[in-house]
Amino acid sequence: MAMKIIKQPLRWQVGLVFLAGVLAISTSAIFVRLAIASAGVSGVGFSLFVAGSRLTIASMLLLPAWGNLRQGQLGPGALLYASGAGICLALHFVAWITSLSFTSIAASTTLVTTTPIWVALVSWLWLKEKLTRLTVLGIAVAFVGGVLISLGDG
Repeated sequence: MAMKIIKQPLRWQVGLVFLAGVLAISTSAIFVRLAIASAGVSGVGFSLFVAGSRLTIASMLLLPAWGNLRQGQLGPGALLYASGAGICLALHFVAWITSLSFTSIAASTTLVTTTPIWVALVSWLWLKEKLTRLTVLGIAVAFVGGVLISLGDG
């Protein structure tokens, strides 16, 4: 079987994909809030439905890439870790979508993008990675910002 040659994408193609990603992330909370308003329903059950719908659509879009994987390309624990990541992503979506019923879009989006803080802390606790002074300072600044946002939203 001949080896596939993958060409590097052109700069404008990378920019276009980047722009599409930023637009998708930037507008998702607005569309979720509109879905909540048009359904006239909120709560964990509806959040599960919206999260499941989003993940199903994403899975269907990514399904063609599955054919590019070859047998043996994935390690033995890959499916287990991928399943764990999927469960965590579903829980994230449910919590975030539910939060849109209780706070402003700006506050919810700001707080949900604290992912780097949690990654740094979990990596420090679980993987024993060192936190630099700059990382600790960044975590502190982000924490103070989160407190200020929560005070302003009340």
